[in-house]
Amino acid sequence: MKQRVPIVTVFLMAVLFLFSACSSERQFVRTELHFSLCKNETCARDADFIADSEWQYFVDFVIAPKFPDGITIVDAQREWINAQSRKMILERSKILVLLHKDGKSETEAIEYIRTSYKQLYRKNSVMKVDSKVEADF
Repeated sequence: MKQRVPIVTVFLMAVLFLFSACSSERQFVRTELHFSLCKNETCARDADFIADSEWQYFVDFVIAPKFPDGITIVDAQREWINAQSRKMILERSKILVLLHKDGKSETEAIEYIRTSYKQLYRKNSVMKVDSKVEADF
């Protein structure tokens, strides 16, 4: 005797398949890159910071070409205590927020941006924070 699969089971399997396909299209990696704009350890005067025009040049010619679908940049301020002077340092910075697929080309593009900034502005680091997110547009 041949056993039949109830139509409800077939329907539920189809719905689950479609839901999982739609859900995976909404899966992204959210990457934040934190860029210090301070050129030295004091950050005391305007001359101690990367100029707005320098930052915009970096965005236009390094970041934007790697992520042509769009980026978000947030102005931020970081506070830390200088180990030598024991003074509180208020440091202007930028946070680049990217939503992207979890792929090799995206990872390479992000590392290119980090490396370029460190070399161009003689920085020790550019902090990177990654998290898995769902997004809908």
